[in-house]
Amino acid sequence: DVLKNYNKMQQNEMINVKYVKDKGYLNEMMIFSENIGLHIKYDEDNNSFHFYKIRVCTSLRILSSYAYACIGDFILFFGGYGGIMIGNVTTVHKYSMTENKWMRYKQYLPISLRFPTVVLTNDNTSLHIFGVFAEKAKHFETKVNEWMKKEQKWMAESKDEVEEISIELEEMKPVRY
Repeated sequence: DVLKNYNKMQQNEMINVKYVKDKGYLNEMMIFSENIGLHIKYDEDNNSFHFYKIRVCTSLRILSSYAYACIGDFILFFGGYGGIMIGNVTTVHKYSMTENKWMRYKQYLPISLRFPTVVLTNDNTSLHIFGVFAEKAKHFETKVNEWMKKEQKWMAESKDEVEEISIELEEMKPVRY
């Protein structure tokens, strides 16, 4: 029933996370596509699925085709495409799975990439970001610990709440003829 509401997703980002749960496994998958966020849990021991909606950060809702990397409890989102009017962007977002909170960094990618992809190194210390810029393949490396520093990000949550309330208030205004 939950998935039928998500049938309009064209470009989605599926993130697979597998946790050890006591003696069994709990598989989790997260799907993000513009303003849609869905958290799916599958318990192998009980053969059961659970679905949860995830609020997507306002500044990420307008984007598609972003790169992402899952690092422990966090998912980092790099760049994205905002349509013809916005184009490719250089923003970086972070989602905390346990706190269910979004953050947008003050720091940006050095260039905007088309078709971005991120690869996390085996030792979880570096991210390799690949993409296309000015019709040429580009690659750069960044350290994971640079994206984990608290002082380099700001909480987007309160700003998102203000924006959502403003939208709701605007929708409640009576139409005047």
